[in-house]
Amino acid sequence: VAAKRAIAPFLAVFALGLLAASSAPSANQVKSHLRSAGVDSADAPNTDAASAYWWLAAPASAAAAPLLERFGAGRIAISSSIGILAAVLLWVVAVRAHSVAVMLVGQCVLGIAGELHGNTFYAFLTRWYGTGATLWFAVFAAFHQIGKIFAIVALPVIASKQGLYDAMLLLAVIQLFMVFATSVLNAIVENVEVKNEVRAERIKRPEVMAWRSALTLVPPNAWLLSCAAAFHFAGFTLLGIYGAGAWQSVYGLSSNAADTIECVITVAFCLGALATGITMELRYRPREMLVATATVFALVAMLIGQSSANGLTFVASLLGCFCGAFRAVQVTTLSNLCPRYSHIVYAAATSVAAAVTLLAVIVLDHTLLANELPPCPPRHTPRPGSSHTAAPDFTPFPCSDQHQATADGNRDVLHVIGGICAVGWILTIASVVVDARGERVMGRRVAGDSDTAVVEQEVELEDVLVRRSVILGGDPALYGTLETT
Repeated sequence: VAAKRAIAPFLAVFALGLLAASSAPSANQVKSHLRSAGVDSADAPNTDAASAYWWLAAPASAAAAPLLERFGAGRIAISSSIGILAAVLLWVVAVRAHSVAVMLVGQCVLGIAGELHGNTFYAFLTRWYGTGATLWFAVFAAFHQIGKIFAIVALPVIASKQGLYDAMLLLAVIQLFMVFATSVLNAIVENVEVKNEVRAERIKRPEVMAWRSALTLVPPNAWLLSCAAAFHFAGFTLLGIYGAGAWQSVYGLSSNAADTIECVITVAFCLGALATGITMELRYRPREMLVATATVFALVAMLIGQSSANGLTFVASLLGCFCGAFRAVQVTTLSNLCPRYSHIVYAAATSVAAAVTLLAVIVLDHTLLANELPPCPPRHTPRPGSSHTAAPDFTPFPCSDQHQATADGNRDVLHVIGGICAVGWILTIASVVVDARGERVMGRRVAGDSDTAVVEQEVELEDVLVRRSVILGGDPALYGTLETT
Protein backbone atom coordinates (compact mmCIF):
# COMPACT_ATOMS: atom_id res chain seq x y z
CA VAL A 1 0.00 0.00 0.00
CA ALA A 2 2.82 2.41 0.84
CA ALA A 3 4.45 1.67 -2.50
CA LYS A 4 1.21 2.40 -4.35
CA ARG A 5 0.81 5.70 -2.50
CA ALA A 6 4.38 6.67 -3.36
CA ILE A 7 3.84 5.85 -7.01
CA ALA A 8 0.49 7.66 -7.34
CA PRO A 9 1.86 11.22 -7.78
CA PHE A 10 4.27 10.02 -10.45
CA LEU A 11 1.43 8.25 -12.24
CA ALA A 12 -0.30 11.60 -12.59
CA VAL A 13 2.85 13.12 -14.07
CA PHE A 14 3.27 10.08 -16.29
CA ALA A 15 -0.24 10.62 -17.64
CA LEU A 16 0.52 14.32 -18.05
CA GLY A 17 2.91 13.34 -20.83
CA LEU A 18 -0.09 12.26 -22.86
CA LEU A 19 -1.19 15.86 -22.90
CA ALA A 20 1.94 16.74 -24.82
CA ALA A 21 1.65 13.69 -27.03
CA SER A 22 -2.00 14.19 -27.96
CA SER A 23 -2.01 17.99 -28.08
CA ALA A 24 0.48 18.30 -30.93
CA PRO A 25 -1.09 20.52 -33.59
CA SER A 26 -3.13 18.82 -36.27
CA ALA A 27 -1.87 18.50 -39.82
CA ASN A 28 -4.32 21.20 -40.88
CA GLN A 29 -2.91 23.68 -38.34
CA VAL A 30 0.69 23.11 -39.38
CA LYS A 31 -0.13 23.16 -43.08
CA SER A 32 -2.10 26.36 -42.64
CA HIS A 33 0.95 27.86 -40.94
CA LEU A 34 3.25 26.64 -43.72
CA ARG A 35 0.87 27.82 -46.43
CA SER A 36 0.84 31.28 -44.90
CA ALA A 37 4.65 31.15 -45.08
CA GLY A 38 4.43 30.46 -48.82
CA VAL A 39 5.32 26.75 -48.80
CA ASP A 40 3.75 25.18 -51.91
CA SER A 41 4.12 21.58 -50.69
CA ALA A 42 1.63 22.32 -47.92
CA ASP A 43 -1.17 21.46 -50.36
CA ALA A 44 -0.81 17.72 -49.67
CA PRO A 45 -3.96 15.80 -48.57
CA ASN A 46 -5.05 16.68 -45.08
CA THR A 47 -4.86 13.08 -43.90
CA ASP A 48 -1.21 12.55 -44.83
CA ALA A 49 -0.18 13.04 -41.22
CA ALA A 50 -2.86 10.65 -39.97
CA SER A 51 -1.73 8.00 -42.46
CA ALA A 52 1.91 8.45 -41.46
CA TYR A 53 0.98 7.93 -37.81
CA TRP A 54 -1.12 4.80 -38.30
CA TRP A 55 1.27 3.13 -40.77
CA LEU A 56 3.70 2.68 -37.88
CA ALA A 57 1.22 2.56 -34.98
CA ALA A 58 -0.08 -0.88 -35.98
CA PRO A 59 3.28 -2.72 -35.96
CA ALA A 60 4.37 -0.79 -32.85
CA SER A 61 1.25 -1.94 -30.99
CA ALA A 62 1.76 -5.52 -32.12
CA ALA A 63 5.39 -5.43 -30.96
CA ALA A 64 4.50 -3.92 -27.58
CA ALA A 65 3.80 -7.25 -25.84
CA PRO A 66 7.06 -9.06 -26.67
CA LEU A 67 9.06 -5.89 -26.04
CA LEU A 68 7.49 -5.49 -22.60
CA GLU A 69 8.20 -9.12 -21.77
CA ARG A 70 11.78 -8.89 -22.98
CA PHE A 71 12.91 -5.52 -21.60
CA GLY A 72 10.35 -4.74 -18.88
CA ALA A 73 7.85 -1.90 -18.58
CA GLY A 74 10.34 0.53 -17.05
CA ARG A 75 12.79 0.61 -19.93
CA ILE A 76 10.04 0.74 -22.55
CA ALA A 77 8.34 3.57 -20.63
CA ILE A 78 11.49 5.68 -20.62
CA SER A 79 12.28 4.89 -24.26
CA SER A 80 8.75 5.72 -25.44
CA SER A 81 8.75 8.95 -23.41
CA ILE A 82 11.98 10.02 -25.09
CA GLY A 83 10.46 9.04 -28.45
CA ILE A 84 7.43 11.26 -27.87
CA LEU A 85 9.75 14.11 -26.89
CA ALA A 86 11.69 13.56 -30.13
CA ALA A 87 8.45 13.66 -32.12
CA VAL A 88 7.40 16.95 -30.52
CA LEU A 89 10.86 18.42 -31.22
CA LEU A 90 10.54 17.33 -34.86
CA TRP A 91 7.28 19.25 -35.05
CA VAL A 92 9.08 22.28 -33.63
CA VAL A 93 11.71 21.93 -36.36
CA ALA A 94 8.98 21.49 -38.99
CA VAL A 95 7.33 24.74 -37.95
CA ARG A 96 10.64 26.62 -37.86
CA ALA A 97 11.96 25.18 -41.15
CA HIS A 98 8.57 25.30 -42.93
CA SER A 99 8.93 21.63 -43.88
CA VAL A 100 6.02 19.26 -44.42
CA ALA A 101 8.45 16.33 -44.75
CA VAL A 102 9.85 16.87 -41.25
CA MET A 103 6.30 17.09 -39.91
CA LEU A 104 5.47 13.68 -41.43
CA VAL A 105 8.67 12.18 -39.96
CA GLY A 106 7.59 13.49 -36.57
CA GLN A 107 4.22 11.80 -37.02
CA CYS A 108 5.95 8.51 -37.83
CA VAL A 109 8.06 8.73 -34.66
CA LEU A 110 4.96 9.63 -32.67
CA GLY A 111 3.12 6.62 -34.12
CA ILE A 112 5.75 4.24 -32.73
CA ALA A 113 6.46 5.95 -29.41
CA GLY A 114 2.86 6.89 -28.67
CA GLU A 115 1.51 3.35 -29.05
CA LEU A 116 4.35 1.85 -27.01
CA HIS A 117 3.73 4.45 -24.32
CA GLY A 118 0.03 3.65 -24.06
CA ASN A 119 0.60 -0.10 -23.90
CA THR A 120 3.33 0.35 -21.28
CA PHE A 121 1.06 2.45 -19.12
CA TYR A 122 -1.69 -0.17 -19.31
CA ALA A 123 0.74 -2.98 -18.42
CA PHE A 124 2.06 -0.97 -15.50
CA LEU A 125 -1.41 -0.27 -14.12
CA THR A 126 -2.60 -3.86 -14.32
CA ARG A 127 0.71 -5.05 -12.85
CA TRP A 128 0.37 -2.88 -9.73
CA TYR A 129 -3.34 -2.35 -9.26
CA GLY A 130 -5.10 -5.34 -10.82
CA THR A 131 -8.84 -4.70 -11.11
CA GLY A 132 -8.30 -1.39 -9.34
CA ALA A 133 -6.53 -0.16 -12.46
CA THR A 134 -9.86 0.92 -13.94
CA LEU A 135 -10.01 4.23 -12.13
CA TRP A 136 -6.37 4.99 -12.93
CA PHE A 137 -6.96 4.10 -16.56
CA ALA A 138 -9.95 6.45 -16.59
CA VAL A 139 -7.65 9.24 -15.38
CA PHE A 140 -5.16 8.23 -18.04
CA ALA A 141 -7.87 8.41 -20.74
CA ALA A 142 -9.05 11.76 -19.42
CA PHE A 143 -5.54 13.22 -19.73
CA HIS A 144 -5.37 11.96 -23.29
CA GLN A 145 -8.64 13.67 -24.20
CA ILE A 146 -7.66 16.86 -22.40
CA GLY A 147 -4.65 16.94 -24.70
CA LYS A 148 -6.96 16.82 -27.70
CA ILE A 149 -9.06 19.66 -26.30
CA PHE A 150 -5.85 21.63 -25.81
CA ALA A 151 -4.98 21.04 -29.48
CA ILE A 152 -8.43 22.18 -30.64
CA VAL A 153 -8.97 25.17 -28.36
CA ALA A 154 -5.85 26.39 -26.55
CA LEU A 155 -3.13 25.75 -29.10
CA PRO A 156 -4.61 28.00 -31.83
CA VAL A 157 -5.02 30.78 -29.25
CA ILE A 158 -1.41 30.47 -28.07
CA ALA A 159 -0.23 30.23 -31.67
CA SER A 160 -2.15 33.36 -32.66
CA LYS A 161 -0.59 35.38 -29.85
CA GLN A 162 2.88 33.88 -29.47
CA GLY A 163 3.27 31.98 -32.73
CA LEU A 164 3.00 28.27 -33.42
CA TYR A 165 6.72 27.83 -32.82
CA ASP A 166 6.48 29.06 -29.22
CA ALA A 167 3.38 26.93 -28.65
CA MET A 168 5.27 23.84 -29.76
CA LEU A 169 8.20 24.73 -27.50
CA LEU A 170 5.76 24.76 -24.58
CA LEU A 171 4.68 21.22 -25.46
CA ALA A 172 8.33 20.16 -25.66
CA VAL A 173 8.97 21.49 -22.15
CA ILE A 174 5.96 19.55 -20.82
CA GLN A 175 7.22 16.43 -22.54
CA LEU A 176 10.73 16.88 -21.13
CA PHE A 177 9.25 17.06 -17.64
CA MET A 178 7.42 13.82 -18.34
CA VAL A 179 10.61 12.01 -19.40
CA PHE A 180 12.20 12.98 -16.08
CA ALA A 181 9.14 11.85 -14.10
CA THR A 182 9.05 8.53 -15.96
CA SER A 183 12.69 7.88 -15.07
CA VAL A 184 12.03 8.58 -11.37
CA LEU A 185 8.91 6.40 -11.47
CA ASN A 186 10.84 3.52 -12.98
CA ALA A 187 13.54 3.77 -10.27
CA ILE A 188 10.89 3.58 -7.53
CA VAL A 189 9.18 0.60 -9.15
CA GLU A 190 12.42 -1.33 -9.57
CA ASN A 191 13.34 -0.70 -5.93
CA VAL A 192 9.98 -2.02 -4.72
CA GLU A 193 10.18 -5.01 -7.05
CA VAL A 194 13.56 -5.99 -5.64
CA LYS A 195 12.20 -5.83 -2.10
CA ASN A 196 9.25 -8.03 -3.06
CA GLU A 197 11.58 -10.48 -4.80
CA VAL A 198 9.57 -10.26 -7.98
CA ARG A 199 12.76 -10.47 -10.00
CA ALA A 200 13.51 -13.87 -8.50
CA GLU A 201 10.13 -15.03 -9.76
CA ARG A 202 11.00 -13.77 -13.23
CA ILE A 203 14.31 -15.66 -13.19
CA LYS A 204 12.61 -18.92 -12.22
CA ARG A 205 9.87 -18.51 -14.82
CA PRO A 206 10.99 -16.40 -17.81
CA GLU A 207 8.20 -14.07 -18.87
CA VAL A 208 9.23 -14.19 -22.53
CA MET A 209 7.47 -17.56 -22.75
CA ALA A 210 4.25 -15.99 -21.51
CA TRP A 211 3.89 -13.99 -24.70
CA ARG A 212 3.93 -17.14 -26.84
CA SER A 213 1.68 -19.22 -24.62
CA ALA A 214 -0.89 -16.43 -24.24
CA LEU A 215 -2.38 -17.33 -27.63
CA THR A 216 -3.78 -20.52 -26.15
CA LEU A 217 -4.23 -19.58 -22.48
CA VAL A 218 -6.27 -16.39 -22.94
CA PRO A 219 -10.04 -17.10 -22.87
CA PRO A 220 -11.86 -16.70 -26.24
CA ASN A 221 -14.18 -14.03 -24.86
CA ALA A 222 -11.14 -11.91 -23.95
CA TRP A 223 -10.01 -11.94 -27.57
CA LEU A 224 -13.54 -11.09 -28.74
CA LEU A 225 -13.75 -8.24 -26.26
CA SER A 226 -10.39 -6.92 -27.41
CA CYS A 227 -11.46 -6.95 -31.05
CA ALA A 228 -14.69 -5.17 -30.08
CA ALA A 229 -12.72 -2.49 -28.27
CA ALA A 230 -10.44 -2.19 -31.30
CA PHE A 231 -13.34 -1.43 -33.64
CA HIS A 232 -14.88 1.01 -31.16
CA PHE A 233 -11.56 2.83 -30.81
CA ALA A 234 -11.03 2.84 -34.60
CA GLY A 235 -14.45 4.40 -35.16
CA PHE A 236 -13.82 6.99 -32.46
CA THR A 237 -10.41 7.85 -33.97
CA LEU A 238 -11.80 8.14 -37.50
CA LEU A 239 -14.50 10.46 -36.24
CA GLY A 240 -11.73 12.69 -34.86
CA ILE A 241 -9.96 12.67 -38.24
CA TYR A 242 -12.95 13.23 -40.51
CA GLY A 243 -15.77 14.32 -38.21
CA ALA A 244 -15.35 18.10 -38.28
CA GLY A 245 -14.93 18.33 -42.06
CA ALA A 246 -17.76 15.88 -42.71
CA TRP A 247 -20.21 17.66 -40.44
CA GLN A 248 -19.26 21.02 -41.93
CA SER A 249 -19.95 19.71 -45.43
CA VAL A 250 -23.08 17.68 -44.73
CA TYR A 251 -24.85 20.05 -42.35
CA GLY A 252 -23.28 23.38 -43.30
CA LEU A 253 -21.73 23.96 -39.87
CA SER A 254 -19.15 26.63 -39.30
CA SER A 255 -15.62 25.60 -38.33
CA ASN A 256 -16.22 26.91 -34.80
CA ALA A 257 -19.37 24.80 -34.45
CA ALA A 258 -17.52 21.70 -35.67
CA ASP A 259 -14.70 22.34 -33.20
CA THR A 260 -17.27 22.74 -30.43
CA ILE A 261 -18.74 19.33 -31.25
CA GLU A 262 -15.27 17.77 -31.15
CA CYS A 263 -14.71 19.31 -27.72
CA VAL A 264 -18.08 17.96 -26.56
CA ILE A 265 -17.03 14.47 -27.65
CA THR A 266 -13.73 14.62 -25.78
CA VAL A 267 -15.23 16.07 -22.59
CA ALA A 268 -17.95 13.41 -22.66
CA PHE A 269 -15.28 10.73 -23.12
CA CYS A 270 -13.54 11.94 -19.95
CA LEU A 271 -16.75 11.99 -17.94
CA GLY A 272 -17.86 8.58 -19.21
CA ALA A 273 -14.51 6.98 -18.40
CA LEU A 274 -14.27 8.55 -14.95
CA ALA A 275 -17.88 7.75 -14.01
CA THR A 276 -17.46 4.15 -15.12
CA GLY A 277 -14.15 3.85 -13.29
CA ILE A 278 -15.76 4.99 -10.04
CA THR A 279 -18.76 2.68 -10.60
CA MET A 280 -16.54 -0.32 -11.24
CA GLU A 281 -14.57 0.46 -8.09
CA LEU A 282 -17.76 0.47 -6.03
CA ARG A 283 -19.40 -2.56 -7.65
CA TYR A 284 -17.91 -4.81 -10.28
CA ARG A 285 -20.59 -5.93 -12.78
CA PRO A 286 -18.79 -6.17 -16.11
CA ARG A 287 -21.34 -8.06 -18.18
CA GLU A 288 -24.20 -5.63 -17.59
CA MET A 289 -21.88 -2.66 -18.14
CA LEU A 290 -20.58 -4.14 -21.37
CA VAL A 291 -24.03 -4.78 -22.83
CA ALA A 292 -25.31 -1.34 -21.82
CA THR A 293 -22.35 0.64 -23.15
CA ALA A 294 -22.05 -1.37 -26.36
CA THR A 295 -25.77 -1.11 -27.13
CA VAL A 296 -25.87 2.65 -26.67
CA PHE A 297 -22.67 2.91 -28.72
CA ALA A 298 -24.32 0.99 -31.58
CA LEU A 299 -27.40 3.23 -31.47
CA VAL A 300 -25.23 6.33 -31.60
CA ALA A 301 -23.25 4.84 -34.49
CA MET A 302 -26.47 4.53 -36.49
CA LEU A 303 -27.33 8.14 -35.71
CA ILE A 304 -23.95 9.59 -36.71
CA GLY A 305 -24.80 10.06 -40.39
CA GLN A 306 -28.55 10.63 -39.93
CA SER A 307 -28.72 13.30 -37.25
CA SER A 308 -29.73 16.84 -38.00
CA ALA A 309 -27.43 19.78 -37.36
CA ASN A 310 -29.32 20.63 -34.18
CA GLY A 311 -29.05 17.10 -32.81
CA LEU A 312 -25.36 16.61 -33.46
CA THR A 313 -24.24 17.92 -30.08
CA PHE A 314 -26.48 15.42 -28.30
CA VAL A 315 -25.30 12.54 -30.48
CA ALA A 316 -21.66 13.59 -30.02
CA SER A 317 -22.01 13.72 -26.24
CA LEU A 318 -23.51 10.22 -26.17
CA LEU A 319 -20.82 8.89 -28.44
CA GLY A 320 -17.97 10.29 -26.36
CA CYS A 321 -19.51 9.28 -23.04
CA PHE A 322 -20.11 5.67 -23.93
CA CYS A 323 -16.84 5.27 -25.79
CA GLY A 324 -15.04 6.35 -22.62
CA ALA A 325 -17.23 4.03 -20.55
CA PHE A 326 -16.50 1.09 -22.81
CA ARG A 327 -12.75 1.63 -22.59
CA ALA A 328 -12.93 1.66 -18.80
CA VAL A 329 -15.04 -1.51 -18.73
CA GLN A 330 -12.63 -3.19 -21.14
CA VAL A 331 -9.70 -2.59 -18.79
CA THR A 332 -11.43 -4.12 -15.77
CA THR A 333 -12.83 -7.06 -17.72
CA LEU A 334 -9.48 -7.98 -19.26
CA SER A 335 -7.79 -7.67 -15.86
CA ASN A 336 -10.20 -10.27 -14.49
CA LEU A 337 -10.37 -12.59 -17.49
CA CYS A 338 -6.62 -12.91 -17.95
CA PRO A 339 -4.65 -11.07 -15.24
CA ARG A 340 -1.32 -12.53 -16.31
CA TYR A 341 -1.71 -11.79 -20.02
CA SER A 342 -4.03 -8.77 -20.08
CA HIS A 343 -1.31 -6.45 -21.39
CA ILE A 344 -0.70 -8.87 -24.27
CA VAL A 345 -4.39 -8.89 -25.17
CA TYR A 346 -4.50 -5.10 -24.87
CA ALA A 347 -1.50 -4.81 -27.22
CA ALA A 348 -3.28 -7.04 -29.72
CA ALA A 349 -6.41 -4.87 -29.47
CA THR A 350 -4.52 -1.63 -30.10
CA SER A 351 -2.70 -3.14 -33.09
CA VAL A 352 -6.04 -4.22 -34.59
CA ALA A 353 -7.44 -0.73 -33.95
CA ALA A 354 -4.44 0.86 -35.65
CA ALA A 355 -4.73 -1.47 -38.64
CA VAL A 356 -8.47 -0.84 -39.04
CA THR A 357 -7.92 2.92 -38.76
CA LEU A 358 -5.15 2.89 -41.36
CA LEU A 359 -7.17 0.76 -43.77
CA ALA A 360 -10.19 3.03 -43.36
CA VAL A 361 -8.09 6.17 -43.95
CA ILE A 362 -6.69 4.68 -47.18
CA VAL A 363 -10.11 3.54 -48.43
CA LEU A 364 -11.90 6.76 -47.54
CA ASP A 365 -9.21 8.96 -49.08
CA HIS A 366 -9.03 7.02 -52.36
CA THR A 367 -12.71 6.26 -52.87
CA LEU A 368 -15.31 8.37 -51.12
CA LEU A 369 -13.27 11.60 -50.93
CA ALA A 370 -11.08 11.27 -54.04
CA ASN A 371 -13.96 11.84 -56.48
CA GLU A 372 -14.91 15.28 -55.26
CA LEU A 373 -15.44 17.79 -58.04
CA PRO A 374 -12.97 20.69 -58.41
CA PRO A 375 -13.76 24.00 -56.73
CA CYS A 376 -16.59 26.06 -58.16
CA PRO A 377 -15.59 28.38 -61.03
CA PRO A 378 -16.46 32.11 -60.95
CA ARG A 379 -20.09 32.74 -60.27
CA HIS A 380 -20.60 34.02 -63.87
CA THR A 381 -19.03 32.91 -67.14
CA PRO A 382 -19.32 34.47 -70.62
CA ARG A 383 -22.09 32.86 -72.62
CA PRO A 384 -20.67 31.08 -75.71
CA GLY A 385 -20.60 33.37 -78.75
CA SER A 386 -20.83 36.61 -76.78
CA SER A 387 -18.64 39.51 -77.78
CA HIS A 388 -15.78 40.46 -75.46
CA THR A 389 -15.49 43.92 -76.97
CA ALA A 390 -19.04 44.80 -76.17
CA ALA A 391 -20.64 44.38 -72.79
CA PRO A 392 -20.25 40.64 -72.07
CA ASP A 393 -23.36 38.56 -71.73
CA PHE A 394 -23.06 36.65 -68.42
CA THR A 395 -25.17 33.73 -67.27
CA PRO A 396 -25.22 32.19 -63.78
CA PHE A 397 -23.10 29.05 -63.33
CA PRO A 398 -24.82 26.34 -61.26
CA CYS A 399 -22.55 25.02 -58.49
CA SER A 400 -25.08 23.02 -56.50
CA ASP A 401 -23.86 19.75 -58.07
CA GLN A 402 -20.39 20.28 -56.62
CA HIS A 403 -21.70 20.96 -53.14
CA GLN A 404 -24.05 17.98 -53.35
CA ALA A 405 -21.23 15.65 -54.44
CA THR A 406 -19.04 16.76 -51.54
CA ALA A 407 -21.90 16.37 -49.04
CA ASP A 408 -22.75 12.90 -50.35
CA GLY A 409 -19.12 11.78 -50.08
CA ASN A 410 -18.83 13.01 -46.52
CA ARG A 411 -22.17 11.47 -45.56
CA ASP A 412 -20.88 8.13 -46.84
CA VAL A 413 -17.77 8.64 -44.70
CA LEU A 414 -19.94 9.04 -41.62
CA HIS A 415 -21.87 5.90 -42.54
CA VAL A 416 -18.63 3.91 -42.85
CA ILE A 417 -17.52 5.14 -39.41
CA GLY A 418 -20.89 4.15 -37.96
CA GLY A 419 -20.56 0.71 -39.55
CA ILE A 420 -17.15 0.19 -37.94
CA CYS A 421 -18.63 1.06 -34.55
CA ALA A 422 -21.51 -1.38 -35.21
CA VAL A 423 -19.00 -4.20 -35.83
CA GLY A 424 -17.56 -3.48 -32.38
CA TRP A 425 -21.04 -3.78 -30.89
CA ILE A 426 -21.60 -7.19 -32.53
CA LEU A 427 -18.25 -8.48 -31.24
CA THR A 428 -19.07 -7.20 -27.74
CA ILE A 429 -22.35 -9.10 -27.63
CA ALA A 430 -20.52 -12.18 -28.93
CA SER A 431 -17.96 -11.93 -26.12
CA VAL A 432 -20.73 -11.73 -23.52
CA VAL A 433 -22.49 -14.77 -25.01
CA VAL A 434 -19.25 -16.79 -25.06
CA ASP A 435 -18.57 -15.75 -21.45
CA ALA A 436 -22.03 -16.92 -20.34
CA ARG A 437 -21.62 -20.29 -22.11
CA GLY A 438 -18.20 -20.76 -20.50
CA GLU A 439 -19.67 -20.23 -17.04
CA ARG A 440 -22.40 -22.81 -17.68
CA VAL A 441 -19.85 -25.35 -18.92
CA MET A 442 -17.68 -24.74 -15.83
CA GLY A 443 -20.70 -25.22 -13.56
CA ARG A 444 -21.60 -28.57 -15.15
CA ARG A 445 -17.98 -29.71 -14.95
CA VAL A 446 -17.66 -28.95 -11.24
CA ALA A 447 -21.06 -30.39 -10.38
CA GLY A 448 -20.45 -33.61 -12.37
CA ASP A 449 -20.10 -37.07 -10.91
CA SER A 450 -16.53 -37.60 -12.09
CA ASP A 451 -14.02 -37.11 -9.27
CA THR A 452 -11.30 -36.61 -11.87
CA ALA A 453 -13.15 -33.66 -13.40
CA VAL A 454 -13.55 -32.03 -10.00
CA VAL A 455 -9.88 -32.49 -9.16
CA GLU A 456 -8.79 -31.08 -12.52
CA GLN A 457 -11.00 -28.06 -12.03
CA GLU A 458 -9.70 -27.47 -8.51
CA VAL A 459 -6.12 -27.60 -9.73
CA GLU A 460 -6.91 -25.17 -12.53
CA LEU A 461 -8.60 -22.74 -10.14
CA GLU A 462 -5.69 -22.98 -7.71
CA ASP A 463 -3.29 -22.14 -10.55
CA VAL A 464 -5.37 -19.08 -11.38
CA LEU A 465 -5.35 -17.98 -7.75
CA VAL A 466 -1.59 -18.39 -7.45
CA ARG A 467 -0.93 -16.54 -10.68
CA ARG A 468 -3.17 -13.66 -9.63
CA SER A 469 -1.47 -13.47 -6.26
CA VAL A 470 2.01 -13.35 -7.81
CA ILE A 471 1.22 -10.85 -10.55
CA LEU A 472 -1.06 -8.50 -8.67
CA GLY A 473 0.64 -8.75 -5.30
CA GLY A 474 -2.69 -9.47 -3.63
CA ASP A 475 -4.05 -12.04 -1.23
CA PRO A 476 -5.65 -15.14 -2.82
CA ALA A 477 -8.40 -14.90 -0.21
CA LEU A 478 -9.60 -11.73 -1.95
CA TYR A 479 -10.76 -13.81 -4.89
CA GLY A 480 -13.49 -15.48 -2.94
CA THR A 481 -15.75 -16.15 -5.92
CA LEU A 482 -13.20 -18.35 -7.66
CA GLU A 483 -12.26 -20.12 -4.43
CA THR A 484 -15.91 -20.89 -3.68
CA THR A 485 -16.51 -22.15 -7.20
